[in-house]
Amino acid sequence: MYEDDNKGRKKWIIILILAVIGFGVSIGFVGWYLMQRRAENEAMEKLREQVVTETTPTPTAAPEADNFTEPEFTGEREGEAAEVPEGTADSVNHWIDFATLKSINSELYAWIYVPDTNIDYPVAQHMDPNDQKYYLNYDFYGGGRYAGCIFSEYGTALDFSDPMTILYGHNMLDGSMFGDLHAFGDPEFFSTHPYFFIYTEDRILIYEVFAAYHYDNRHLPTSFNFFDPNVLAQYLSEIRNLHTTVKNIREEAYATADDKILTLSTCISGEREKRMLVAAKQVFAGGYDEVEAAEQVIASLTGGQ
Repeated sequence: MYEDDNKGRKKWIIILILAVIGFGVSIGFVGWYLMQRRAENEAMEKLREQVVTETTPTPTAAPEADNFTEPEFTGEREGEAAEVPEGTADSVNHWIDFATLKSINSELYAWIYVPDTNIDYPVAQHMDPNDQKYYLNYDFYGGGRYAGCIFSEYGTALDFSDPMTILYGHNMLDGSMFGDLHAFGDPEFFSTHPYFFIYTEDRILIYEVFAAYHYDNRHLPTSFNFFDPNVLAQYLSEIRNLHTTVKNIREEAYATADDKILTLSTCISGEREKRMLVAAKQVFAGGYDEVEAAEQVIASLTGGQ
């Protein structure tokens, strides 16, 4: 009987020791996560200070090729994404210094800004056709980070002229990267946020959101030949008729196969077989000397508010 008692005590002592060890590991992980998140916050804020202003920047010469050094690709996992400050301006006056941006990473070719969200990031495209998951793991500086970078796949037109352009980004728990795309699943947010911006070196692009919906996780570019107008029209019809728990449609703005469409894609927590997609059509593409025309487009999308 005493032996049974001793065995019972030993069992509980072992369980207690394991619990203490588990608690210590958990505390250590939380500390590590907070440190890495702070580091990436600082990195994103530093980048935005370098390249985003509210006035037209004085053009700067692109860096000489001989003086450009590619970022060091360490491959280390450095934690989750930064919590990015709100956009500096809810208007077209969100200027990007692309010379500075490209000196940081030559594969950064655009910038996406979605008002009233954390989506205010550079967009990358990796030039290795055999490594299209690169920016799932590497950030805009080329450092290994779990949050990665917003990106398009190799071969996607860098001027957003394809019938369908798809940008990918992680669904981060803190709402960074493309985590805030899920806000468009709320009917009220969807109805009050009809547009977002893409900035390239020479143009401002305005997109009108026409759909936000849950879809399956198939790889869209290989599942549909969007360069075929009939296929694109069929896909657009499928979206309109989807039976899913999350689907918001703006009928008066709904796209056709003649439009240039941009789809933003991210994962859904706990539903690995699905994706959150936000689809928009291009309604303005003008130079940086056409700000007044761009502002008029925004006024028309918001009823002048």
